[in-house]
Order: sequence, then structure tokens, then C-alpha cells
Amino acid sequence: MTPRIYELLLTRSQKWAIAVPIAMFAVMPIAFLVTLKASGLPAEMNANQPPFFPWLPFAPFLTFALVFGSSLALLPYRITVAPDGHLMFKALLKTRVVRYADVLSIEPSRLRFTQAGVTGYLLKYHGGQLRFPGQFTDQYLLLYELKKAKPSVELKGC
Repeated sequence: MTPRIYELLLTRSQKWAIAVPIAMFAVMPIAFLVTLKASGLPAEMNANQPPFFPWLPFAPFLTFALVFGSSLALLPYRITVAPDGHLMFKALLKTRVVRYADVLSIEPSRLRFTQAGVTGYLLKYHGGQLRFPGQFTDQYLLLYELKKAKPSVELKGC
């Protein structure tokens, strides 16, 4: 396979659709607490509140922001084809290296937690599987060269 770097291409609206939910669920509890403090509740009312009051109702919001953000940070934004027979999938939190010889199949798959209209693929290989977005530069060349390098690779619906 030809050594090449494939970069993820997202439209401006797709970037917003990914970033806004994280920001909204992370900032909402903070905005609520600021509003609560600014409302000027009497001191005796604040003293009677349990210590967990401001944070417990917003724990699900912060948890969702962390889960959503980490799932997006594990999606590759760059695929590098190395001359030594490896594919390197670079994400913000993790880099995975897969040998061409280990790839079993690539099939369309849903990306978890993303509602940005980004297609996804599931790459199955000996030792695991990997989800990646389907909007890389010249991705058809990657699939073509992978099939040419290893004809036994199943390309389902690609």
C-alpha cells in the first residue's frame, strides 16, 4: 500500500453538532449554580440545604458530558498508512495500530453518541475492532488499496 495520510473532513455544521452538546451539558450546572448564588437566597435557607444539593441533580449532566466527550475523543481523526504494513488510527485519547494482514472486514456502522450526520465504519481485525468516521480525504483510495493488498478483506456496504 502507498504510504499516505488521510485526514477527517467535517463540515462546519457537523463540528457544531458535535461540540454544542458537550458544552451545553458541561456548562449548564455551572450556569445554574451562578444563577442560584446570584438570586440572593437568605443565609438561613442555604444553611438548611443538604451539602449535596447543588451538585447531585446535575451529576447526570456532567456524566453525560464526560461519556459523550470521551467517546468522541476516541474516534480517529487521522489514518496513516505506513510502509511497514501498518495502519495507524490517531485519536485525541488513543492511537491504535493495525497490521494490514490482521484486517478481516470493514462494514458500515453507527457511531455512538454522534448525531452530526457523520457516517461510520467498523473495522474488524484479529484482536479486536475499531469504529471510525467515514469522512476521510480520499477514503475510497484507502479501501481500494487495502482490498488490493489483502483480497480476503470483506468490504460490506462500502
